[in-house]
Amino acid sequence: MAEKSTQQDKIIDDANLFRAFRLMKAKDYTQAEALINEGITKAHQENNVELEGLYYSALGVLYKLKKNYNKAYGAYQKAERLLPDDHSLKIVSATLLIEQFKQYSTAARKMDKVIASTEDPALWHHAKATQAVAYYLMGKKAEAGANFNEMLKQDFNLLRFAANVDFKTAELFVQKKFMPDECRQYLQKALLLAKSKKEKTFIVIIENLLKVV
Repeated sequence: MAEKSTQQDKIIDDANLFRAFRLMKAKDYTQAEALINEGITKAHQENNVELEGLYYSALGVLYKLKKNYNKAYGAYQKAERLLPDDHSLKIVSATLLIEQFKQYSTAARKMDKVIASTEDPALWHHAKATQAVAYYLMGKKAEAGANFNEMLKQDFNLLRFAANVDFKTAELFVQKKFMPDECRQYLQKALLLAKSKKEKTFIVIIENLLKVV
């Protein structure tokens, strides 16, 4: 009976996690934070490391929405320690380091670990992209360009949808007039993928970017 009860508790906790995200979407941050903190406490008491990590990740999202970036990064760090094999968390925290703290070198090193260990084409793609942005903003344009060329060589069909394509790097490079020919090729590949999947929103976004390359 106890084993059955534990399984039911996990299902309830997962439901609460989704509820917290719904509350965040509704901008009810106070209730969302209360639910997340309750989930963290319960998961920790039950030694449910994975669920505790997911709740800390959700807390990071919450603080980011509230523009409390120091607390957001702290929550993501706790989530990473609990979920060391979750590469997406490393990419999220590296992006935060770049966009809010200008910690480009730390972000680039963090991405080395993901690039070296992941076999997921989408995660590799976003890790390379995040690192390329970090390199460029550090003034390491050669390294940024090398990353972008590797991304350009990737088979975009492995990303499955244009929604999985990184556009931040291309947008930055287009804005800075850096590697315009490669940016055009990259966006054209993304456009072909978007059209093949009939992703109308991304077709418009990509076509608009191509107009200014």
